[in-house]
This record gives sequence, C-alpha cells and structure tokens, in this order.
Amino acid sequence: MNEHLFKIDFNTWSLPKNPESGLLTEPVATEEFDSFEYWSDQFNKPVRQIICKDNSRNYADYLDLDTATLKRQVSSMLGVSAYDDEIDKKQYEELCQLALLRNMYKKEINYEILNPFQSMSLDYYS
Repeated sequence: MNEHLFKIDFNTWSLPKNPESGLLTEPVATEEFDSFEYWSDQFNKPVRQIICKDNSRNYADYLDLDTATLKRQVSSMLGVSAYDDEIDKKQYEELCQLALLRNMYKKEINYEILNPFQSMSLDYYS
C-alpha cells in the first residue's frame, strides 16, 4: 500500500476573481470539462492540465507548496517545451509528494551553518 507523507487536496483550487466584479469565477465549467493530463514541467514541478471537451488546454492546476492544495492558473503553453514530460496519475501524485518533501527539507535545513563539504554531500545524495 502506498502511504503518502502529505495530505494533498487534489480537488480544490483557488478560483480566479473577475477583474470587473471582484467575484470568484469558475474557470472551467463542469459541462465543458473532459479530463486531466499530468505533467512534470520544465522545472520538474507537478502540473495537472485541464482538458476541455473542445480540446482546449488553457488551464492547469499547480501545487501550492505552502498549503498543499492546487491553484488553478492560465497555462496554455504547457507541453510546448521540450522539457515538459507527460506522466501518469500515479507518477504525478508521487511528484507532488516529492515536491512537498523537498520544500519541507529546505525550510528545516539552515544552509548557512553547514560547511562547504557538508552541503556538497547533501547535494550529492539528493
């Protein structure tokens, strides 16, 4: 059984506000939604791309490392870069866990107190 270290809410995102009314709006209506594609972007960050029924790919959910939730943003260029790798859902969930673990590790380790040899060793093992 695959136990995750972090509880990630894969179903929530922050809704963008309409600039004129200031109200929260749903960027992809339920009747327009078709499926997801999963990516490891050019910075090796997990991204879940929203595929609409008309095959448009204008939005994607990015992992917020501070809150462990997904933030929906406009992302029409995802998959265009040669460094964007398409992955499956399981790999996506594992990459989310790894990104959160790296973030927590960086917050806990004070690199200023490590001597150069120790920091090189950490880079080698990570």
